[in-house]
Amino acid sequence: MKALKQLLFLIKNDPRVKRLNELENVIDHSKKTKQIHEEVKQLQKALVRAKNNGIDYSSVEREYQAAYATLLDHPLLIEYLDLLSEINDDLQFLSEYIEKGLEIKIPND
Repeated sequence: MKALKQLLFLIKNDPRVKRLNELENVIDHSKKTKQIHEEVKQLQKALVRAKNNGIDYSSVEREYQAAYATLLDHPLLIEYLDLLSEINDDLQFLSEYIEKGLEIKIPND
């Protein structure tokens, strides 16, 4: 349990995680920035649903591209999304590393 607490401490105190939390706070308190971020997320979901259901998604894709272009005008959102992706990748790697370390081989009878 000590190792888990130490790992959580290291993650929470990582400068990138701290910066991500700062950016998240700024985004949450900026109505316009939050609205742009939410719109892009919703359009991403709609685009994926349309593609998966074989529906013509060209109009959704145009809306998404326009919303994403607006997002690119907000450096804080870009930094936030980049950090979020980077941290998620690191956590996924860590999770896989831990899972592999916990695998127990059961001998065949």
